[in-house]
Amino acid sequence: LFLDLDHFKEVNDRLGHAAGDDLLCLLARRMESLLREEDTLARLGGDEFVVLIEDASDERELRRVVDQLLALFPHALNTPQGVVNVSASIGGAVFPESGTTPESLLACADAAMYAAKDAGRNTFVMCDSGRFNGKDESDPAPISKPFVTLCHSFQRFRMTVCRIYPLPQSGEPLIRS
Repeated sequence: LFLDLDHFKEVNDRLGHAAGDDLLCLLARRMESLLREEDTLARLGGDEFVVLIEDASDERELRRVVDQLLALFPHALNTPQGVVNVSASIGGAVFPESGTTPESLLACADAAMYAAKDAGRNTFVMCDSGRFNGKDESDPAPISKPFVTLCHSFQRFRMTVCRIYPLPQSGEPLIRS
């Protein structure tokens, strides 16, 4: 799953980066609480997260996780800096139907996430591999270097799974200029 927070920039602009950072940590903890031990939550940067659902038995199981994730967001959230409203757009991809490499799966889920944004935000779109993975003219944008590094590490250590979470309880290191 590729998850992007809708209107997150407005939180930073209105309440400041500290509020945005607090909100990211709060939402990451809440998302993590919904996942099984074998699943992985990773923040890619900004307001983008990837959720790897290990051994989902079928698309219904994936949809159950998506519904729980979406239920986290349409509510007002209190931060020390004020009340914020955010939602999430989620794109999904399933191996091997949506792609057979980590890069193709992430690219497909990313493109599906943008389709969710185009569909009005705060929703989920499942990857249509024919539409998103290069079988037509609308190839998704290239994957950034950190993405590829993350994907390859999961592919190389598939049996041991490189864990990205749990996130530190004290917050997340950020450097701002």
